[in-house]
Amino acid sequence: MMVDDGTSARSLIPQIATALQQPVVRGDVHLDRVPTPTEVDAQLTRLEARARERGFALGVGSALPVTIDRVARWARTLENRGFVLVPVSNGVARRQPSG
Repeated sequence: MMVDDGTSARSLIPQIATALQQPVVRGDVHLDRVPTPTEVDAQLTRLEARARERGFALGVGSALPVTIDRVARWARTLENRGFVLVPVSNGVARRQPSG
């Protein structure tokens, strides 16, 4: 499978994945474009909204200390809000056309 981080509107990953006959999933929310605790938290809230709308959402972030800290705190509270973290491969099955 291929994962496109979703940061470029001109990404060639979907075409490459098709040519290689590989499933592809694209990030829905970039968590740390602005690497501050407040902004990462806001993007995590946005990620939750997308997941509620679609049943699955992929957040993409860097291994910055602020991102790791905010995601770790957020992840500890997910179950209380009805969310479950799953492998990214779960998103591929949800986004591939049936057929």
